[in-house]
Amino acid sequence: LQRASVGASALSLLRAHGLQACVDGVRRFMLMHAGDWADELAQALSQPGVVLSVPAMNRALQHALRVTGYDRDDSSVALQFVPASVARFVPPPSVGLDGAELALAVRWPLSIVLTPAAVASYQRIFGLLLRLKRVVLMLSQMWRHFQHCKLDGTLFGGQLFRHEVQHFVDTLHRYLFQQLHDAAWADFSARFEAATSVEEAVAAHEAYLDRALSRCLLTERAEALMTLVNKVFALCCEMHDSLLNHGQAAEGRLAVGAAGIQSKFRKTMKFLYIVLSKLSDTKQAHLGYMADLHTSWNFNGFWSSV
Repeated sequence: LQRASVGASALSLLRAHGLQACVDGVRRFMLMHAGDWADELAQALSQPGVVLSVPAMNRALQHALRVTGYDRDDSSVALQFVPASVARFVPPPSVGLDGAELALAVRWPLSIVLTPAAVASYQRIFGLLLRLKRVVLMLSQMWRHFQHCKLDGTLFGGQLFRHEVQHFVDTLHRYLFQQLHDAAWADFSARFEAATSVEEAVAAHEAYLDRALSRCLLTERAEALMTLVNKVFALCCEMHDSLLNHGQAAEGRLAVGAAGIQSKFRKTMKFLYIVLSKLSDTKQAHLGYMADLHTSWNFNGFWSSV
C-alpha cells in the first residue's frame, strides 16, 4: 500500500512538471505529427546550394519553426541538430542526412520516463521520417522537371521510374504515419493517462516505443528490409541527381545511366516484394502488420507479375 502511494505521488509530481506536454511535444516534432513543420523543414533542407552541415541544419530547423509558428511552442526550445553519435548505414548515394540527428533535451525528473535510450529511439524514427520526406521532395522536383521536357523514349523510362517509386514512397509514408499516430498512439494515450504509478507510465511508454520501432522496420529483425528501403531511397537520389543537377547534360547522363538505375530499382523492388510477402504471411502473427504495407503497395498485383 505504501509503495502504491509513493508511486502515485511520484507520478503526480511528474505530471505537475509537464510530463504530458513533453510527451505531446515528442509526438509533434520527433514523430512529425506537426506535418506543416516537417514539410517546411524538409523543404528548407532541400534548397539548392544548402550544405547539410549541423549549423546549416539548425538554421533550417529554426526557419521551419518560425515560419510555421512552432517557435512559440515550449517543446521546440529543446530541439537541436547534433552530430550523429552512431553512423547509420545508408547505401551511397545517401539522401545527405546521415551525419546529424535531432536531439531532444529532456530535463529531470521527466527523464525518468523519457530516458536517453527512449530519446535515441525517437531519433532513429525521426531520421527515417526525414529521409522519407526528402525523397518525397526529390520525386516532386523530378515530376516538375518532366513537365518541361519533350518526352522521348529515355525520358519516358525516367517518368515510369518516378511513378513506380512515387507509389511505393506514398504507400510507405501512409503506412508509417498510420502506425505511429492512429491506433497505436490512441492505445498508448489511454494506458498512459490511466497509469497510477511511474512504473505503469514507463511500461506504457516503452510498449509504445517498442511497437513504433517494430512498425518502422527499425529492429534487428527488420534490418534486411530496411536496407532494401534505403536502397530504393538511394536509387531515387541517383536518378534525381542525373536529371536535375547537370544542366544541359542531364538528358545525356540520363540516357547513359537510366537503364542501369531502372534495372537496379526493379530488382530491388522485386526482392522487397518477395521479402514483404513472406513477412506478411498470416501464419507469422507477430509480423501480421506487414500485410497492411504489402497489400497497399501491391493492391493491383503489379509486383506479383513483374
